[in-house]
Amino acid sequence: MLSALARRLLDNTRHDDLVGRIGGDELLVVLNRMPSLEAAEAIAKKIHAAACAPLELTTGEVVPTLSIGVSLIHKGESVDAVVERADQAMYQAKRHGRNRVISLS
Repeated sequence: MLSALARRLLDNTRHDDLVGRIGGDELLVVLNRMPSLEAAEAIAKKIHAAACAPLELTTGEVVPTLSIGVSLIHKGESVDAVVERADQAMYQAKRHGRNRVISLS
């Protein structure tokens, strides 16, 4: 299932964006050159819609759910800080019913 989800993420990002698994069932998508948080959130919603389409596995159909946290890096900010903020947004999405996109600036 993770492999199929990874393919869907790659299919809905640009060639110079980064898609990777950071552990367990957590994936990270780094979008280059985002003009605004709203633009990044729009792409996250597109990724969410694609990823949540039913998957046909050998064990039957599965409908994935994704909780996505979105954040932009600020000038002079460390990568760790922006990843932490995106992680906080993801956990907010989980606390608010899961299977949604939440952004934090």
